[in-house]
Amino acid sequence: MFFASMVDDSLTREFTTSAALTGGAFTAVVLGENGVATAAAGDTPIGIITAEYELPIAANAPVTVQVRGGCLWTVGEDVKPGDLLAVGADGKAAKAASGDFVFAQAITAATANSAAHVLITRGGKA
Repeated sequence: MFFASMVDDSLTREFTTSAALTGGAFTAVVLGENGVATAAAGDTPIGIITAEYELPIAANAPVTVQVRGGCLWTVGEDVKPGDLLAVGADGKAAKAASGDFVFAQAITAATANSAAHVLITRGGKA
């Protein structure tokens, strides 16, 4: 009989890179059987690389990935608060279009190639 439950309330996870990453901090990654890789447009990411990493991030290197909650995400286009976001090129955020997997919602405005504050929502298809 169980008298307590174990709840994982961590916002981040440690992963190993499957190959050298093309994106750096604040870019989205996907999870495969050999670790994480930079997400491509249309992918469903596992999370967003946290702040302490700069390029290059070598293959088989440990990385911390934000998997839920609020964080920064580099945007590939201008966004405004409330925009629903999907993965665009190079792991950057893009405004979700019909049929895209909504991974996050913008909390702050940001211009292309800067970072916006976002809330990871895993909202399903736009």
